[in-house]
Amino acid sequence: MARKLSCVIAGGAILLWAASASAGGLYVQELATPRNGTAQAGQAAYAYDAATAFYNPAGMSRLERPQWLLGVQPFITDIQFDLKNTTSFDGGDGGQQGGFVPTLGAYYARPLNDRWALGASLVGISGGALNPDNDWAGRFYITNLSLTALALNPVVSYRVNDWLSLGAGVAVNYGTLDFDLKLPRLGNFIDQDALRGSVQQKIAQSPLPDIIDRVNQLPPPIRDPILKRINQALAPAIAQLQGVSELLQPGPEGEVEMSNVYDFAFNYNLGILIEPCERWRFGVTYRSEVDFKMHGDFNVSSLPPIYRALGLTDGDVEAEIKLPHLVRASVYHQLTDTVALMANVGWEQWSSMEFTPLSGPAGEGIQVPRDWKDTWHFSLGGEWRAAPRWLLQTGVAYDTSPVRDRFHNLPDQPSDRQWRFSAGVVHDWSERVKIGLNYTYIDFGHSPIDTSNAFGRLAGDYEKFVGHAIALSVAF
Repeated sequence: MARKLSCVIAGGAILLWAASASAGGLYVQELATPRNGTAQAGQAAYAYDAATAFYNPAGMSRLERPQWLLGVQPFITDIQFDLKNTTSFDGGDGGQQGGFVPTLGAYYARPLNDRWALGASLVGISGGALNPDNDWAGRFYITNLSLTALALNPVVSYRVNDWLSLGAGVAVNYGTLDFDLKLPRLGNFIDQDALRGSVQQKIAQSPLPDIIDRVNQLPPPIRDPILKRINQALAPAIAQLQGVSELLQPGPEGEVEMSNVYDFAFNYNLGILIEPCERWRFGVTYRSEVDFKMHGDFNVSSLPPIYRALGLTDGDVEAEIKLPHLVRASVYHQLTDTVALMANVGWEQWSSMEFTPLSGPAGEGIQVPRDWKDTWHFSLGGEWRAAPRWLLQTGVAYDTSPVRDRFHNLPDQPSDRQWRFSAGVVHDWSERVKIGLNYTYIDFGHSPIDTSNAFGRLAGDYEKFVGHAIALSVAF
């Protein structure tokens, strides 16, 4: 039972970034830069502003002067769940589970000479929020989520020759998590009248009522000592039945709050930029795995008796969360003096996330199964210099789903294939200052879910799961 309890808690407590503007897995793509306007197409080969410090540090070799790029990006999600009639948990569909998530980005690049350049970026690599109603059918998996993951990434680049540049960096990543869920109460899942009737029937079918009836017919001097002995013999069984009855009484559900859960983790990134001619550029980037080993507070309230009996108390919680290796390859082509085309292909190794380790006051460490698969990213974009100071952008991107089927999808991290449609504009305010404004519509799919635990079944899909990212940036 203790292991089943741990699994119920763990099923809603880990890897909780589904509401973020993520790639096929959990990585954020919208980074408050002008690249949003092309759905990130050409990100590793573009190399026109300081954002290349994050996208591909090798691109800093193209910059002729120090540059800053600052961006702000409101991100709004619209998330609504559609319950299927096969769901056995009581409760509603969770209402509007989405909300507002602010995002910031800061990028800097500085050429040192005609060979070397330094730079840095501070961006949110992952983040999001889910806030379903507390009485929804999936409340034993999640009732609230808020997550932020930031990366400070200093980088360096070196121009080998006229057509080849290299870049590398080391990132310090900070992740923090707040998460809530409900604890089921056993008595709420039991038909109390049927239970009492079953116990009474068992007692009636036993020889005990007949024995007591016969004893009551004896003279008092003989009857009373016998009844006293019978009561003494039955006292432990009665006490045990009363204890079980208390555990099985209906009542309020328990609440779990995981707060101040955080960790720092390091990873590195590499980049190559190839410029075979003036109108063509090719870029490839690699980011290594980020391995968060998060620690924080585990608090419980309104605790049902069965959990107290199992020793569940306030304490510490530990969770290991991994963001895997990824590779992006990009191409940029200046088709004419006013039109440019760009594209991406990428791969993320989500198959490395077979399970999520969790340990805490519920007992020994467990491994929450995930069994994800690798994802692929594709994007295509274009830019048109409509006027000397106005650049128009558009793009589309597609990411494959990391989940195998609805039985491997959980409401703490609903995932599916993703489509992005973007448009933007960049205005050259002056020779040094450029202002970018873009919008991205994200279709996160339907994320079908069919999962069961010791208390019931949750089945359905997200009839609406979309995001809206609006980025305003200034480069100078």
